[in-house]
Amino acid sequence: MYRKKDPILLVELETETVFLVHNIDELKVDEEHIDIPEPFLTTLLSLTYSTIRGILIERLKETKLEKFVLPVIDPSTLLPSENIEKTE
Repeated sequence: MYRKKDPILLVELETETVFLVHNIDELKVDEEHIDIPEPFLTTLLSLTYSTIRGILIERLKETKLEKFVLPVIDPSTLLPSENIEKTE
């Protein structure tokens, strides 16, 4: 029996995004950590989110869900602020 509070999975999409960063060694803190500047991380996240939006729009074409798209957002709101050191 369905109740309004029960979540319903309407769409599931799994993606993998890979970026080639030529000067990644300059960002290394040690062998296990890198220090990615927040503006750069936001740019990478923005590219990833926009790509996922486009994939969903294409995959949901001609379905009952085609009018439901991920909203345009400020990608920095997706970053976990407790793990990010803001740079100026």
